[in-house]
Amino acid sequence: MKKRIVSLVLSAVLLFGMCMPTLASDDGIMPCWTNILWVDGGLTFDGTSGNYSLAIEGMPGVSHITATATLYYTNVRGNWMNSTTWTYESFTDELCIDEDFTGISGRDYKVELSATVYMNGYGEPLTRTDKATCD
Repeated sequence: MKKRIVSLVLSAVLLFGMCMPTLASDDGIMPCWTNILWVDGGLTFDGTSGNYSLAIEGMPGVSHITATATLYYTNVRGNWMNSTTWTYESFTDELCIDEDFTGISGRDYKVELSATVYMNGYGEPLTRTDKATCD
């Protein structure tokens, strides 16, 4: 009986510990990264002036960050069409992106980001999609 109680208590502690990172995040999901400290930004519009801004902060020891961001828009049939691709490279632990473009009112846009954050020979991948509708 004693072993069973100890086992239940340990199971509860482990389960609760696994849930803590999820409970600590704003949107209920918190990735478990090795090389990445945080990622923040997104796609916004002010009228037809579009902006894609994003920052990637690596853990201490990150030496290199590469990224490709591709802008897509929906055509009259609702299909995603490739508009522009931007590439980036930083030899520090931070990468900042700031791209301006002109949108067409009422059209949906998205940016797909693919990045790799390098530390001690390990490249950790990051993918992210941000969407917005032009005003």
